[in-house]
Amino acid sequence: DMLCAASDGDRVFFGTRQKGIGVWDRKNAELRLEYDTSKPSPRRLRSDTVLDLAWADDVLVQVTGDHAVDAFGNKGRHSLVPPDSAALSVQDIIAADAMGPRFVCASRTQVAVYDARLFAWTNLPPLSGIQRVALSSDQIWVTTSDANLYHNALAKWGQWTQELAGVTNFSCSSNLVVALAQDGAKIGYFTFDGSSG
Repeated sequence: DMLCAASDGDRVFFGTRQKGIGVWDRKNAELRLEYDTSKPSPRRLRSDTVLDLAWADDVLVQVTGDHAVDAFGNKGRHSLVPPDSAALSVQDIIAADAMGPRFVCASRTQVAVYDARLFAWTNLPPLSGIQRVALSSDQIWVTTSDANLYHNALAKWGQWTQELAGVTNFSCSSNLVVALAQDGAKIGYFTFDGSSG
């Protein structure tokens, strides 16, 4: 029933369907249930189904089973996107990521960015078939159902730029984006600058 995962380096958090968030603690070689609806604060979830997870700046971000978004830090749960209000329709959120002061979430056709410094949401231009979303230092990266990789600059919002076709998987850090793409029988390994794309 594992649906997604996120890591802080020493631990791997994994989201489940109706069982909460577990953790594999590599340092202690221990597997345990870390967050669920029956735990006391600060580890109490609002929803035991986890559609997506992200880890940034000592904060775990959960896309809940009811498509809201909660963040867990030292002081417990904080709703970034409550189930009743959001930049996107909450029931449509399928993916999320966070880096520094920015949090990004996506539906199948829309991406919204929350900037904690400005306490403001920004909706980006529509894009069809969104599957995954990720942040690098200055770019938002998206894969679509037709296996294309797109990016959009955080500094000045514009139209999406298609970077690569045939993408099978990708990963982002602040300064590097790595993608695997397939063209027939060939598989390529591609890298992109996290700042400029």
